Amino acid sequence: MIDLNHGSGYVPGRSGNGRVAPSLSERINEFIDAALVKAREAEPRRTYVGASVLGDVCARRVAYTWRGETGESAQGRTLRIFETGHVLERLLADWIERAGFDLRTIDPETGGQYAFKDGPVEGHADGIIVGGPSLGFKYPVLWEAKGLNDRSWNQIVKSGLRVGSPIYYGQANLYMGYLDLEACLASPSRIDRIRRCRGAAPRRPRRWHRPRLVAAASRHRANLGLR
Repeated sequence: MIDLNHGSGYVPGRSGNGRVAPSLSERINEFIDAALVKAREAEPRRTYVGASVLGDVCARRVAYTWRGETGESAQGRTLRIFETGHVLERLLADWIERAGFDLRTIDPETGGQYAFKDGPVEGHADGIIVGGPSLGFKYPVLWEAKGLNDRSWNQIVKSGLRVGSPIYYGQANLYMGYLDLEACLASPSRIDRIRRCRGAAPRRPRRWHRPRLVAAASRHRANLGLR
């Protein structure tokens, strides 16, 4: 291409400010991200502390989240990952049911997810498996689906759920305790490569983690002077 605007500084393939012009894919993603961010901002603000928060190894983040300070708003790419996780959860549930497990995702008493509430702490479980193949553990068990990136996947495969993902481990313990379940079938799937569903059935400790996690969060809030 010949630049007929002498002295304009125009370079083919670059925008007027000298930067490389965004590709069609990038421009479409901008529209998608903007739509996701707009939808997220329109959602009512959470008035409770989610079960996953209490297992976070960062005490300061737990305390501020308890107060309602969640930091910067999620960006489009992060929201795309969240949306992918929701779709993947439904897919994993379908696979689990096809494999012969009697998975219940709706609480018949409430018509919603199996859930609990204890003061400011709330949790919503993915489901409960009430029967299925004989695999060495007793039903019913908690069912939790997680979509993981490569790093998180490798940590759990190498060290197990408790060490590899303290957040998910704490979340599972809270659900087991409040829903009176003795074990959890965790079904993480590797989003980056969509590997097969791996199963893990951590047992609920005799002295389960709810009192420790909730007490620790309260203590962190007090130490930071939060109300």
